[in-house]
Amino acid sequence: MDEHKGCLGPEGSVVVLGFAFCFVYLAFNGAQNLQTSSTETIGGVKLGDWSLGLMYLGNTVSGIAIAAPACARTTDRNAILYWILAIPLFIAANVVYPKYALLPASVLAGISSGVHITAAFGYLSSCVAWRAAPEKTAWLTGVFYSLMQTSQILGNLASSVMLHTHHHGSVNDTVSTDDDNTNMRWLAVLYVTSCIVGYALFFALPNLPRETGALTHVPLLAKITGMARLVLRDRRMPLLVLLFVFSGFKQNFLFGIFTKQITAELGHSDKDVGYIMASFGGADAVGSALLGLLASRAGGGVVVALSSVCCAVGSMLLVVWEHEHTFASLSGLAVVLGLGDAGWNAIIVSTLSTLYPKERRKTPPATSAAASDVAPDDGDSDAVLQSMLCFSTYIFFQSGTTGVAFLYQSYATLLVLIAVFMASLLCAVISYTWLAHRHLPKLRAPEASPLLHDS
Repeated sequence: MDEHKGCLGPEGSVVVLGFAFCFVYLAFNGAQNLQTSSTETIGGVKLGDWSLGLMYLGNTVSGIAIAAPACARTTDRNAILYWILAIPLFIAANVVYPKYALLPASVLAGISSGVHITAAFGYLSSCVAWRAAPEKTAWLTGVFYSLMQTSQILGNLASSVMLHTHHHGSVNDTVSTDDDNTNMRWLAVLYVTSCIVGYALFFALPNLPRETGALTHVPLLAKITGMARLVLRDRRMPLLVLLFVFSGFKQNFLFGIFTKQITAELGHSDKDVGYIMASFGGADAVGSALLGLLASRAGGGVVVALSSVCCAVGSMLLVVWEHEHTFASLSGLAVVLGLGDAGWNAIIVSTLSTLYPKERRKTPPATSAAASDVAPDDGDSDAVLQSMLCFSTYIFFQSGTTGVAFLYQSYATLLVLIAVFMASLLCAVISYTWLAHRHLPKLRAPEASPLLHDS
């Protein structure tokens, strides 16, 4: 494999990776939030629930059977380049809005997301291994999420501004058919341009020098069944699964339940959903960087406590003040929930990068042309494969939980949905506390770092 350092360095690579996802997900998040607020139904279930439920179930299938083999055949950078091309199809289906074309596009986008998100987390882990500084894991993860979540601000503001026109003499904001078609065309142009810029940034990423590369010598069956072996044999994994499941319920709550509650409280208004979710994105972006830095300096437990309080307060106030919310109160809740989402995202991904690093040894790999063609040794292969399987396991459980939640939420009351979310939050807090007590303290000491020793 041709490996090169490039001119970005690990921190620069994380910044470029974050901006690339920002531009691609600017279009994705804007279209997704408009879709979840749709009132159109198929078989009594809202189209947005069908679409996102199928997308996350496709993501689940990808996590268990596709992501690890696909990422193992090439570098993390190239896997992102190849598989993220399916996302524009989902965006186009949302903007053009053909009812039955949206469903297969959602499945394809879910499968694609399982691969390119697994590759992105692997690339992030490679940046940490490159610098050989596990204490910076939470900070680098926070920087990545901060830049990526900026897409929530830009995408939702763009959608709100372009779809908002005032019709004088009417209480409600309405859009004529001609104006609606014109606005949607301009929105489509913005989304296409954003995706092109994002893809160009992905292309500019270097293949990291500590990235071990394609694991073509590992049997395909081992890659597919490795997840099951990892879950069953690694005593840390059951605790991590509770974090993954909570992350899935969190995704459903933020982008399914909360957005629908906005339309229920304020009436069906795409511009209100966009403005409020832009507030959420702003808090998520700022909170990711600040809470990631706080986790690196004060420990993850502090961030978990703050993020859990934000999630609990935000969700409880949503149901306590049901039918009494205003635009201002919902915007305030969006900020609180954005901070909760930011902290938990940084904690979960940085914990995985710390427990399952891409490299087991401090000695850097050879960079000569001859050495780059040699397959990595068993220790490095095991480390890279285990890290890759760990992230694909995360995608599997998170997406599976989110997909199921999107499909059943149409049949449950808001109180029941909040109760399920709160129960998963409690399990996640207990799980992380146990992980921090039994495993993470060992990784903070330099002499016990897995980056310095073979297991």
